[in-house]
Amino acid sequence: MPAFSPFWSFFTLSFLMMQGLSLTAFAEEIKDLPLIPVAMGNRWEYRESEIRTDGTVESTRPIFEEIRGFYDAPNGRFFYLDATDYCMWLRNTPKGQEDVMLLVDEETTKLKFDGKPGIFFRYPVDEGMMYLVDYQSETIPVVVIKVTDLNAKVEVPAGKFTCIKYESIDKHTRLPQSIHYVCPGVGPVKYESYEGENLVSVNELTKYELKDQVIPKQTKDAKAIMPLVLGNTWIYQGESVETDRTTTPEEASQDAIRGMYQSEQGLFVYLESTDFGLWIQNTPQGNRDVEIVSDEETSRLTMIGKPTMYYRFPAEPGTTYDLVYGDAEEGGAYSAMTLVDVGVEVTVPAGTFDCVKYESHVKETGELERIEYVSPGTGLIRTEEYLDDKLTYSSVLTRYKLNP
Repeated sequence: MPAFSPFWSFFTLSFLMMQGLSLTAFAEEIKDLPLIPVAMGNRWEYRESEIRTDGTVESTRPIFEEIRGFYDAPNGRFFYLDATDYCMWLRNTPKGQEDVMLLVDEETTKLKFDGKPGIFFRYPVDEGMMYLVDYQSETIPVVVIKVTDLNAKVEVPAGKFTCIKYESIDKHTRLPQSIHYVCPGVGPVKYESYEGENLVSVNELTKYELKDQVIPKQTKDAKAIMPLVLGNTWIYQGESVETDRTTTPEEASQDAIRGMYQSEQGLFVYLESTDFGLWIQNTPQGNRDVEIVSDEETSRLTMIGKPTMYYRFPAEPGTTYDLVYGDAEEGGAYSAMTLVDVGVEVTVPAGTFDCVKYESHVKETGELERIEYVSPGTGLIRTEEYLDDKLTYSSVLTRYKLNP
């Protein structure tokens, strides 16, 4: 975790005391609490104060942190924390709070790790413990952490807390670079930043809101053309088609729903394919997707342009509409999609399905690009790609798994 680390909280000491718990009982109670409450929708607000060299406050501003998504990576589920000035991905482990930077690959738009996860806040810990945090990243230096107090009493606008005191130490001067006050099950409630021996800024928790559910409860939408439930998986077998109509099988590919992101445009799910990543959602008008990239300065997820409707559904046969992606203006679409027919029977290795047939054409010339057969409630069944009106590639569904 960088030096501008966030603060989190979950249950306050005062809450536990109201329940009749003594300080000894509290010490036992926190053993079962997570250091950081990672649940989508959790939000923390802070007062950030810039400090003059004479110790007086030069300026203050409100800042926020909010968990707005998650990604089921190969090595576990990481939650996306969006903050005023930066973002990070984090999770709780038996050794403490692990975090990492995740970026969006420019070519595939898939999420990818920048460096490796590191445990900034080890937990549980002993007083006096020292350890290194190494993200193996060019942008984040190795950090030395020292645990200097297990029962630090801290009062901030959000309340009174009993905290673990973590100090980030300059490995040359041995002076603190930052101090984090973290209440187990409450999380960091105060953060101090230093330059040499001088305190330069203080962040204090002022308000927070926490959710009961770690991720939003999903139920299958029977009216949706694409079943966008976490864990849904589709396996496809593709083949390239030569001009003489000979075919060459390709390796099987997989699509899987592996994450969520709560954007200003609503809740999008992350579909990770073998070759690309895609953020999509269902609406009453149909299935739409959006281009999301990493901001160069903050690495936060950033939506480019507006979401575009890809599979209009339900719609009448003959319905045609533009596919506008990224920051293209209306009327600047390269392709147009047509819902050609409904109730088209398609047989593939995974079975026989009643499908909606969609065709994508180059808008200016009318040249056929793709034909897609989609079964409402099951997903994409068959894809055909064309060049100069000749079939160049096809892909069929071989098996799938849909969660309720």
